[in-house]
Amino acid sequence: MFLRALSVLSTLAVPAVAPSPWDQPFDASVPTYEEKRVVQAALAVQGDYARLPDCDRGRGSQSAPEHYTSRAFLRAQPTFGDIAPLALAFGAEWHSGG
Repeated sequence: MFLRALSVLSTLAVPAVAPSPWDQPFDASVPTYEEKRVVQAALAVQGDYARLPDCDRGRGSQSAPEHYTSRAFLRAQPTFGDIAPLALAFGAEWHSGG
């Protein structure tokens, strides 16, 4: 009885945490046209996207983030949380005229 009560209490004591959208695998079809342009340009500056930014979702749009993540984080599967800081930093620099 004590063990059963303890197991019930332990499930109540630890709230379920919803997965963060930043932890989701990066999917190049999700960003908007403008976001794709910034992501592709940021990856091109890093040397991971070898095409001109075209805002289209082709093979390079998914393989470039994978290459970047494997180089920067030693992981094959990029998440939105891996790509967002890179794109935000590049977008801020781009819009500031830098």
